[in-house]
Amino acid sequence: MKTGKLILVVLIVSTVGVLSCRKMEQPKEENGIQKSMEEINVDPNFNWETTKAVEVILTGNKTGVIKIKPVEGDFYYHKGLLSVGNTYKTEISVPTSVKEVILVFQGNTYTVPISGNQLNFSFNK
Repeated sequence: MKTGKLILVVLIVSTVGVLSCRKMEQPKEENGIQKSMEEINVDPNFNWETTKAVEVILTGNKTGVIKIKPVEGDFYYHKGLLSVGNTYKTEISVPTSVKEVILVFQGNTYTVPISGNQLNFSFNK
């Protein structure tokens, strides 16, 4: 009985091993022509970066915790303490596609655009 089970296990392992050794077909482009990496033309001005550094400059007439979060998403890029009379400066890293963020301060939310690589906002309004 043990010999029969051993033969069965060896047969199953061998079958799985043989079937898993099949060569996978290379994906083909729609027109049937494959290009090597050397043949691919990429614009020399193409920006390969997926994130950008944004300088944040904030002012306010109250002291409190400032939170910077994306418009979509339940996380924060940054949290810090804004002190009355002081300019709060920091740098955050965001995806290059992000054009605006949400500032949370004193129980209020503000949607603020990113201008270039800078975000300036005053809570004195």
